[in-house]
Amino acid sequence: MNLLREEQKGGGGVGIKITHAMNPALLGPGLDLMNEKMISFLKTSVDQLSTAQDSDHDLFSWCRHAITVAATDSAYGKMNPTMETNLDKFLVNIAPNITARKVWNARETLVSAFIDYYNASGLSDASAMANARWREQRCVGATLADTARLEAGMALGLLSNTVPAAFWTVFEICSRPPLLAAIRAELCARALHVDAATGARTVDLADIRDGCELLVSTFQETLRVRSKAMPMRMAYQDVLLNDRYLLKEGGIVQMPSPVFHRNESIWGDEADAFEPRRFMKGGNKGS
Repeated sequence: MNLLREEQKGGGGVGIKITHAMNPALLGPGLDLMNEKMISFLKTSVDQLSTAQDSDHDLFSWCRHAITVAATDSAYGKMNPTMETNLDKFLVNIAPNITARKVWNARETLVSAFIDYYNASGLSDASAMANARWREQRCVGATLADTARLEAGMALGLLSNTVPAAFWTVFEICSRPPLLAAIRAELCARALHVDAATGARTVDLADIRDGCELLVSTFQETLRVRSKAMPMRMAYQDVLLNDRYLLKEGGIVQMPSPVFHRNESIWGDEADAFEPRRFMKGGNKGS
């Protein structure tokens, strides 16, 4: 716990240092490599759907497993410790109806897997982000056991938003046939490249980001409508907001995203509606 204590009022502890160390690793080539690894596994997962014997699939279970493996593989490499511990099942089993002992045992299993991972030089094939986190934690005096325990929390952080975002994006698109058709047409026109000689088809991720405005807008609208994030902060001194709201020193500030994302003064009269074109140029973003 001493590692997590703030070095000064308002921040400066190991958490901030690790965050700052991660930032360069999540820009440029480091991020591109993680995305390439994620897409490679996701392609395999999608291809397997067409050969599965069952005609019906649990969409959330499939998204949870596919994103869990893809995200953690891209971060930790071939020796990904989370796969040995069935992290995707661990995530869904954390619920009020189980005992604290089961959760504790699951966490300790994950911590042990990370210790084995580091001892086996798993970082040699890991992302720049995972290596940056390791270096920073060692620089501040974290032991191997400390680092494994801190990294177990990071594994959950990789997935807590990614899995639901993937599920709801697929759900929102596929439950609206006209939208699905429009996005397919957009992808084919702006991101799909066909080799004239071999017939090989390639989807360019940069073209999706820069040219598929409807798909990107739909994703952003999904985050707006479906996000349940609730970041928390502590006030380190008395602060008066907008000459009206006083935040007292030591007070905890909760910021539930649905309150902001459904606010009509921000998003207009149709704040509660799912509008896939809201974030396109000329879309109704509100004020």
